[in-house]
Amino acid sequence: ASGDPDLARPGEAWRNRPPMSVARGWHRMASLRHLVYAIGGSDDHADTAERFDILEAEFFDPRSDQWTRAAPLLRPGSEAGLAVWASRIYVLGGYSWESAAFSRVTQVFDPDAGFWSRGPDLPMRTAGAAACVCTVRAEPPRPEPEKKKPGRRGGSESPP
Repeated sequence: ASGDPDLARPGEAWRNRPPMSVARGWHRMASLRHLVYAIGGSDDHADTAERFDILEAEFFDPRSDQWTRAAPLLRPGSEAGLAVWASRIYVLGGYSWESAAFSRVTQVFDPDAGFWSRGPDLPMRTAGAAACVCTVRAEPPRPEPEKKKPGRRGGSESPP
């Protein structure tokens, strides 16, 4: 979801890590500042198989090998879009199984403050969307070619 280069180590193989504290599906994940976030989603009641919304968010720290709870989402967001930009996590839209409704809400997590805030609404309700951030840097200006100084052709460049 975001490509944190510090989480990838060349030559390492996949291995099991501790399970999340909340079982979930249809959630979104992101990496930010060496942490892996699991956000929202839904699960089934074991006895009825009826789906319910999960607002909980948590993050995994590979250095301590443990999950820690983060502030819960403001609104349900199964199958939401997710992007990381400017050290914040953006959850875009999503679906609520409990109210059977799609959302146009943008939720923004600030890890420094430790809470979610509401961002601008999307133009339409959506779920199952993909999101990313693409940063395009302007090409630096090219130096102008040096102009040749007027001088005599051929022979020595020493003064007359």
